Amino acid sequence: MSYVYMNKGVSLYLAVLVMIVLLSVILGLSTILLGQIKMIGEMNDSVIAFSAADTGIEAVLYLGSDATTSGNYSGSLDNNASWVAKVINPGDSEGGVECPADIANFCIHSRGTYAGVQRAIQITR
Repeated sequence: MSYVYMNKGVSLYLAVLVMIVLLSVILGLSTILLGQIKMIGEMNDSVIAFSAADTGIEAVLYLGSDATTSGNYSGSLDNNASWVAKVINPGDSEGGVECPADIANFCIHSRGTYAGVQRAIQITR
């Protein structure tokens, strides 16, 4: 009879051990999932910043011949994204951005910003 009483507490310890393992797995998966959700949000911000930089390029190209001299242009979008574009003459450097000397017209360097994320594009024309 004493043998039966000694094994009664084992199932309680086993149940607690299984619960601890399950809780650890769930917490680990939750941490991974939350990290992925944060990364997806940051990628969305990056795409919006890149689109703002592209908008800066398009805005300067829209100016046409008025944008053939060096200058800075800026603007903002309805979603609170902003852009700053620089027109740089061939062979010149402005703010750490260089324009190759062997191009015909000029370079446009545009930097888009959204929610603290910055993306830049540079084209030659």
